[in-house]
Amino acid sequence: MTPSVIRKKFFDILYQTEMNIRSFVLKPGRDMTRHRRCSFCDTILSVLNFSMERSNTELFNFFNRKRRLVPTKSAFTQQRKKLNAELFPFLMTALNIAAPLKKTFKNFHLVAVDGTDINLPADSKDGIYRIRQARSENFYYQMHLNALYDILEKRYIDALIQPRPKMD
Repeated sequence: MTPSVIRKKFFDILYQTEMNIRSFVLKPGRDMTRHRRCSFCDTILSVLNFSMERSNTELFNFFNRKRRLVPTKSAFTQQRKKLNAELFPFLMTALNIAAPLKKTFKNFHLVAVDGTDINLPADSKDGIYRIRQARSENFYYQMHLNALYDILEKRYIDALIQPRPKMD
């Protein structure tokens, strides 16, 4: 399957998801109902396109490329917070169903699993991701990501995110 076919399938899934927006926001009927500079699809696409730059730079790069007005970092953050936790796993699963894995080695899928810790901004109200620093009274916040990658297809097929203190 060519990258352009997979891209088309992804955008078809994204637009179908937008049509069923109530299933993917925290407050159905309220969140993502008004026209904003940062739409439902733009919020998702910008998150997927972010790299390691500052948020303002990432927003400028994404929206300027589309020749659109760039939302403020605050506006983007507010839009992003409206998305529920089921959205991104749904998108990955739906894409893997729409573009099934075909390549095998002796009838086996070759997959690699790797884990990494992701640092999070400090939030004194968050006890789930909080970790006490060794020999200190200070805390830091992390989540752990385990990703399953199909080596022959060169794509991620599943991911599990856990609070770092409770990872297994």
